[in-house]
Parts: sequence; structure tokens; C-alpha cells
Amino acid sequence: MEDKLSRLPIEKLQSKLKYLTNDIPHDRNKLIRSILIHNIDVDAWKRKLSILYKQLSDPLKIIINDIIKNNITEFVYEYKKQHTYDEMQAIFLSLLFNTSIIHLTFTNHVLFPGVQMFFVDILKDVLIVSNTIKYLTIDRFDFDVHEIKYLTDGLSYNISVRHLALNGNVIKPKEIVYIMLSNFISKNNTITHFTISESYIREWNYIFKALINNTSIIYLNISKNTFFYNKHLVGLGYLLLHNTIIEQLYLSHLSMDDVGFKHISQSLEHNKTLNILDVEYNLITDGRLVTNLLAVNNTITDIFISYNHLRNLENIGDALSNNITITSLNIEGNDNISQQEKEQVESYVDRNKMIYIVNYKSLIHMLLELL
Repeated sequence: MEDKLSRLPIEKLQSKLKYLTNDIPHDRNKLIRSILIHNIDVDAWKRKLSILYKQLSDPLKIIINDIIKNNITEFVYEYKKQHTYDEMQAIFLSLLFNTSIIHLTFTNHVLFPGVQMFFVDILKDVLIVSNTIKYLTIDRFDFDVHEIKYLTDGLSYNISVRHLALNGNVIKPKEIVYIMLSNFISKNNTITHFTISESYIREWNYIFKALINNTSIIYLNISKNTFFYNKHLVGLGYLLLHNTIIEQLYLSHLSMDDVGFKHISQSLEHNKTLNILDVEYNLITDGRLVTNLLAVNNTITDIFISYNHLRNLENIGDALSNNITITSLNIEGNDNISQQEKEQVESYVDRNKMIYIVNYKSLIHMLLELL
């Protein structure tokens, strides 16, 4: 339906909405969203919930009441084997009528495919209707064609979610699934923090290409993914060359070696946006990649590269002597680094922190004088 609506001229969209509501926004995206909201059969969901509610145990009725009466701002649902299919339906449906939840988390370990599809279908409607959910976390799901379509459709017309975390999920290795996911990422302009970790993903380059066109994501966390290889770091390096939005990048626990890190560090020599880089718990050994980056990059403030196998940091002092932006350089857990190299890092980082404090105080003083 969304694709059909997007092809209609705005006059026909406005005409269609007149039969549903008197509120006719002029913004095209808001117009389409209004049509989608009013086409959701909320009354049908309400009747279904009313029937299910009568069959629930008292503890579950309390949960449903808290959700519907807007008594909570955070809701975490972890699938429990003792919950029947009807009980799960009731919990999911009640979310359609909530206007207070800010943090919404779902964790699934053994949901059957049919139940999963039903849940994501309702979640789509919840996301379209909601304007309060800011933090959405979905853990341990299998995303096939239908699930990824429902999720991306819902998020495409949601106006409130800022933090999206997809952890420990399986993204089925089908091209259409990755196309739908990448289309959503490239067009979305509301999500600012995106975490996709511990997941079964084979085609990362679809995601990296989509992020080149994204204009809102400033925080990207892709740590702890098993199927992540050097060929994917080529794509990530290309992203860092062209993306001017991402400010924080987390790449820990990826078994990244020197070949892979070289794609990242060389791209960051030209990147003017990134502030925080986390590559902890990898297999990086060549400290020259770090010193070369520090010698030319003047925007990164924090580098976390602890618990690798770094060596060859003998030029770290020269690299840091002209770098006044690094205020945190974590190299602990690298057994091949000498005490002298550690002291040089500590000395220059402390110097930069003092420079930052002085500059900050000067800025405050200048602003006070202008008032």
C-alpha cells in the first residue's frame, strides 16, 4: 500500500484523506502517514483485545492495564514459554493504545515463525501510530521477507524513534531482504543512533552503501558480529570516505586484523566528521596505522584500541605532539607496548585535556561578555 500511495499525486492523496479525516496536512510524508494511520483498523484490534482480555490471568491484566492507561514509560517484553498465543496477542495489541512508552524492548528466543510475523505486523501499526517511542530494541528475531517489510514499513512512517537497536538477530540471506533494509536506511531521516550487533548478517555492503545517503545517523555500532570480514571493511572504509554525518563508530569484537583496520584508518585520515572510534578486542598489531592516523586527523577526540596486540608505537610521541584534539586514547591490554610509550600517550592526552578546558573556559567567558 505504501508504494501505491507514494506514486499518487498530492491532490489524489488529499482527496483520499478527506474520506478519513478533516485534518489535511500539506507535507507529503505527513499526508501519507495520516492515510496509513486512519487505514489501520484500530476498532478491530480493540474488539480483539477486549475478547482476549477476559481470558487473561490477573497478573497479565495488570500489565495490560498499565500499558493502556499510560502508567509506564518503559516496557520490556521477553518471550516466556508459559505465555499462550492469545496472551501474547493481548500484550502486543495493548501497545496500540499506549501513548506514554518511550523505551520499548522485545527479546525473542523461541517464538514460532507465525507468532513472530503476527508480532511484527502489529509492531508496524504501533510504530505508525506512536509519537512517543524514542528507543526501540528488537533482540533475537529471524527477519525474513515479511518481517523485514513490516518493520521497515512501520519505521518509515514513524516520527519519534531516535535510537534503533537490532541485536542478535538473523537477517535471512535473501537479496530482497537486504534491499528493503537498505532502502529504509538510506531514506530515513529521524533515527540518530543505530546499533546492529551480534547478528547473523552476510551482506553488510548493502547497509554501508545505504548509510552513504543517510542524513541522520550520527552513532553506528556494529560490534560483536561473527560474519564480518575484511571485504566488509572495504565497504565500511568507503562509507567513511563519503559519509559526513557519523560521529561515533563502534567496531569492537570483530576479529579485525591489520588488513581490515588499514581500510578504516586510511579512510579516517580524510574523514572530518568522526569523533569517537572504538576498535577494542580485535586482532590489530601494527601501531604505525594508529600513529599515521593521529598525525593527520584533527577531528577524532576518543580512540579505544585496548586489548589488541599493538606494537611499533615508537613514533607515537611525534604523532601526538602536533595533535591537540585527542583527549582519550585507551591502549591498555596491549602487552607489547613499552612503559615509555604509555607515558608519552598519557602525557600528550593530559596536555590536550588542559587545552580543551582552557578553550572551553575562554568560550564561556566570551559568551558572557556578549550578554
